[in-house]
Parts: sequence; structure tokens; C-alpha cells
Amino acid sequence: MLCKMTASTSWSEKDTEDILAIAEKIRQMINEAFRVGSKTFFGNMLGPFGILAFWLFGKQVINVQLRLDELLEGMLKEHEDEIERKDTEDFMDILLNVYQDDKARVKMTRTNLKALIADVFVGSTGTSSEVILWTIAELINHPSVFDKVRDEINSVVDSTSLVEESDVANLPYLQAVVKETPQLYPPLPVTTRKCRQRRRACLGSNLVLSMAHIAVATLVQCFDWKVVGDGEEAKAKVNIEVTKGAFIHTASSST
Repeated sequence: MLCKMTASTSWSEKDTEDILAIAEKIRQMINEAFRVGSKTFFGNMLGPFGILAFWLFGKQVINVQLRLDELLEGMLKEHEDEIERKDTEDFMDILLNVYQDDKARVKMTRTNLKALIADVFVGSTGTSSEVILWTIAELINHPSVFDKVRDEINSVVDSTSLVEESDVANLPYLQAVVKETPQLYPPLPVTTRKCRQRRRACLGSNLVLSMAHIAVATLVQCFDWKVVGDGEEAKAKVNIEVTKGAFIHTASSST
């Protein structure tokens, strides 16, 4: 979905399998970046000794950066080749227009473009999506809470409509459930004191929660989530064991 939102116009003629293959490649690369990043993260809190973390894992960091840069560069070139033949624009087209605008107040470099696109992919993979996955997993394991969330949604939203952003303000129980999730399973690692000075929360937390509210509400509204199986299997719960590392992920896939 994110790949179509980011580069839908250039991929509109691609087969669904090709798009899914590219999306899976991006997902694997981002996950690898998280794994490597978790190895070097704690070096940031060691002051001058932080260079030791990069000395140990620097080659892995550079390797991931180069591969991601190569992938994003290919996507940008494909957009540049087709930009004049398009009737509509996607996210990459808008960025390229700003990049090529000589009169723009703020000039963007090629590196800026790729860094911004990478942030979009990383943010959707490592923050919002993690909150959504953990929330749904906990709702499956707590059917009574799931029913309360669904009943609240049905009392506010018409049965023929989907939840919209304007409805979230009238769904306090949903908000409480989603807000509790990152407290139980923080999607980001522990931050240093210097990073937290003069503010009490992450600057991107509101964006993550706003996206998670809509996604979780839609998933609860449209699907009956439960563990598949008969007998004892039907009574089983979703495995919510966490992996080791600076970033908290589920130890096993929920799909």
C-alpha cells in the first residue's frame, strides 16, 4: 500500500506480483537497517567511546545505506523518465518537482530527496505499523476489549460507512486502547537524556497515533479477528513474545 502511495503512477502498469516483490525488498531492507541500527544505537550514549560501535559494525551500516541508496535512486530515475507522460502526480513526482524548481525557496539535493523517501518507508515500517500490529494482537488476545472497541465504533459510525478521521474524537475507548499500546511495546528504542531535553514526548508521536487510530478502527470494523483452529487451537492466543534488541518487534509473524 505504501509503495502505491509513494510511487503509484510509475507502477500503475506493473503487475501486482512485481509491486509486492519490490515492497517486500524494501521491507526486508528496512528491517535489516533496524537490526544493524540496534547494534550501533547504544554507542550514542557512550560519548567519545561511541566510535567503538561504528568500528565494530560500520561496514554493515554502510552496506545497508548503499543498497538502500541504489534502490531509491532507481525509483527516482524511473519517475524522471516518465514524469512528462503523466496526468497525475504521486509523492515522488511532487518531490522531484521541488527538486527541479530553480525558484524554490529551499533547494533540495538528490540526497535530501532519498533521505526523505527513506524516512517515509522507515516511519511506516518501524513506528505506525508496529503500533497497529501490537494493538490488533492484544485485541485478539482480549476478546472483551475487542467487542467494546467494535461496539463503540458501531455506535458512532453508520454500518454503511467506514471510520473517518473526524470520527476518532468521538471514540475515546479506541483512543485509550491505541495510546496504551506504545506504552507496553515502545516502537522506538530508549532515547538519551540529551534527546529528551525541553520536551516531554516524541515529536512524531501524534502522527503515529493519528494513523494508528484510523487503521485499527478500520481493521476492527471490517474484520472478525480471531485465532484460526479447532478445539484447543481455537483457545490459543497470538504469540506476543518480543525479539531481543533496541527495537521491540514480535518474535513471530502474526499473519
